[in-house]
Amino acid sequence: MKNNQLFIALIAIACSVGACRSPEANDKTRSTTGDSTKADSLNNDSLQQAGKNPKDETNKTTADEDESTFLKTAALGGMMEVDLATIAETNAADANVKSFAAKMVEDHTKANMEIKALATKMGVLLPDAYPASDQAHMDMMKKMKGKDFDRHYMNMMVKDHVKTLDLFKNAASLRTNALKDFASTTLPTLQQHHQMAVDISKKLNL
Repeated sequence: MKNNQLFIALIAIACSVGACRSPEANDKTRSTTGDSTKADSLNNDSLQQAGKNPKDETNKTTADEDESTFLKTAALGGMMEVDLATIAETNAADANVKSFAAKMVEDHTKANMEIKALATKMGVLLPDAYPASDQAHMDMMKKMKGKDFDRHYMNMMVKDHVKTLDLFKNAASLRTNALKDFASTTLPTLQQHHQMAVDISKKLNL
């Protein structure tokens, strides 16, 4: 009997706690919940209207494997063109070779800055050092002087620009428009470099 009375008392207390909550408090809770739901809905609608998926809002534009390879290869090649041209400005004997080297420094420095900006935007870490074989080759060229340097450098420029032209032409198949635009606008300059290298090589009887 006592147990039944205790059970009834507990039920009464539980009911009275719920009843003690004022209608205003209940209305406020419902209002707050409703406002929060509306805010979430409006936020999602705004993002969707802007062409964004709310779940993907924190994602940044990232490069796929092909785009990453293009940026890294172009960056390494561009860096080497500037460094070799800088050596040529000092070690070359022929005036045409020196003039070509100066243009290479100017044009590839500009292109390298664009590559770096694109890589940063797309989350690609660019190489900052050459492979051991390339570094050894450059160190060897630093010791070359005069006509021997001219022949070696210009022969290298003809071959390198054939590879670079292929790289930039193939960039037309990349996914990101910014990369395709960069490649297409840079291509005429690279074609000019290649033709200059061919013409100078002919003058040097290569």
